[in-house]
Amino acid sequence: MKINIHISLDELVSQLASIGIPALVLLLAMASTGLAGAAAMTASLSLLGPGGMFGGILTLLAGGVLAEVVTRFGIETVISLVIARMYQNGETQASIEERINGMLISKKLKLKIINKFKELQPEQPDGE
Repeated sequence: MKINIHISLDELVSQLASIGIPALVLLLAMASTGLAGAAAMTASLSLLGPGGMFGGILTLLAGGVLAEVVTRFGIETVISLVIARMYQNGETQASIEERINGMLISKKLKLKIINKFKELQPEQPDGE
């Protein structure tokens, strides 16, 4: 049994745009596999996250949520709030800086995050 699906490029683009960033990430991952069809889908989902295809799906969902939040509030606001919450959760200056330096991101972005982090450091009591 052969199923023919006819969809115009405009329809495809509209559907992908409604999904947003996760659709673009999946498309790029599929293109990087060198495979086609279901094999490309399976391989790309497996590559996107820990735990095989399920992890890839969760990564896409999390990426979509993060993209929406960053778009709405801005990256600097999100970074500031995350660092503030890390302090509330008992992280120390040293542990936060160590985590930032261990990230697989550009040096420029690391410096930007560290500078924002230093702006948010809680004031130390006198004598410490």
